[in-house]
Amino acid sequence: MKKTLLSLLFVISLSFISITKAQKIPTLDLFHGAECPHCHKEMKWLPTLQKAYPDLVINKYEVWHSVENQKRMKDRLKELGQSSTAVPTNIIGEDVIVGFNPRGIMAAMEKYYGPPAVAITNEAISDTNNASSQNKDDSELWIIAILALMVIIPATFLVFGKKK
Repeated sequence: MKKTLLSLLFVISLSFISITKAQKIPTLDLFHGAECPHCHKEMKWLPTLQKAYPDLVINKYEVWHSVENQKRMKDRLKELGQSSTAVPTNIIGEDVIVGFNPRGIMAAMEKYYGPPAVAITNEAISDTNNASSQNKDDSELWIIAILALMVIIPATFLVFGKKK
C-alpha cells in the first residue's frame, strides 16, 4: 500500500513539474498589420528579444487581411477583458501592450518569465525609440522652417516690393 501511494505521489509530482514547466515557456502573441510601419519596426526588433529569451515562442497573426486572425485577436482580448483596434498588439501572459513599446514588452517578459537569459542593452531598446523621436525632431524643424518662411516672404515683399 505504501509503495502504491508513494508511486502515485511521484507520478503526480512529475505531472505537476511538467505542467509548471510548460507554463514557463516564454510566449508572445503578436497581432500585426501587413502594411503597418510600427509593426515593421517591431518585427525588426524581435530578433533582439529572441536573443534575450532564446526559448521565446512568437505567434504572429496578421489581422488587416485575415478575418480569421481578426477573430482570434478579438477572442483573445475578450478572454483578458480587454479590447484593441490598433496594431501591433502584443499579449504576454495576461498583459496587453498596444503599439511597439520595447520597454513595455521587456517589463512584461520579466514579469511572467523572469530576467532575460541574455541582457538587452539600453541602446538596443533606445535605438528603436530614437528613430521615432528623430522623426518627431525633424517634423518640428519643418514646422519651424515653414512658419519662418511665412513671415520672411511677406516681410520681404513689404520691404523690397514697394516701388518708388
